[in-house]
Amino acid sequence: MKQVFTVAGFTFREAVRRKSFWITNIIYIIIVLAACLILPNLGGGTADISAPTESFGAVECLIINESTQLKDADKLLSQAFIGSESYAPAQRAECLARVTEDGGYCLVEISADLPPAVKITSKDAMHAAPADAIWDLLNKAYQSYQFDQLGYEQSQAAQILQSSLPLSIEQADPQGMSNYIAGLALMLLMFMTIYVYGYGVAMSVATEKSTRVMETLIVSTKPPRVLLGKCLGMGVVGLGQIAGVLVFAALCSKLFIPGGSFAGGIGLPALTVT
Repeated sequence: MKQVFTVAGFTFREAVRRKSFWITNIIYIIIVLAACLILPNLGGGTADISAPTESFGAVECLIINESTQLKDADKLLSQAFIGSESYAPAQRAECLARVTEDGGYCLVEISADLPPAVKITSKDAMHAAPADAIWDLLNKAYQSYQFDQLGYEQSQAAQILQSSLPLSIEQADPQGMSNYIAGLALMLLMFMTIYVYGYGVAMSVATEKSTRVMETLIVSTKPPRVLLGKCLGMGVVGLGQIAGVLVFAALCSKLFIPGGSFAGGIGLPALTVT
């Protein structure tokens, strides 16, 4: 073991003295700082309410309708979706549970207010419901109700057409997109770690084969001990560098992203140390 640790110590000191090691550290610091400074300031945007599409795609709609002005909203939505089901307000928790478990569902809630407020809940940003099309469909139905039932004059009708229903869009699982991005980032980090430091071990062993430095420093060192020491030394360098990057990223997120929220509603996922 003394020979193994001697090889590991020599490999460790040799690795941290290289210019490439310090250059990569500087690059990591720049990338982390740039991400923490730029991402929170990109700015989100407001939803663009546009004309409805011909089809709402492969989305099933769960409807909770409390409005007396939009009694036929259930029928309208059932014609646009591949499937729709009506529920009572008391069943809202059940509907939210189905939306959270399956991104193929969305929950459309129509309040009893005047005018009725429309709330659309989807699982996450990856399974967003066609909120603009749903809103436009219900908005036109509400305008039609006003014209037919209240008999507005032409000037009053023009004023009605300029009004809009209140709309709010929520996500039952707001961390879905954040977790997706974090998974990709961690997967890329793992790949680069395995590739870069695995390559470093291979190059260190190849250098030893050509220079035989350890054979000069340690008399009668067996090849398995040299290989084990090389792997141990480079492993400590690699794990130490990655741990330093992660700690630095955590500190920067605390300093520059105190709310933990990026643009467009994307936030830092609730990652634990494990």
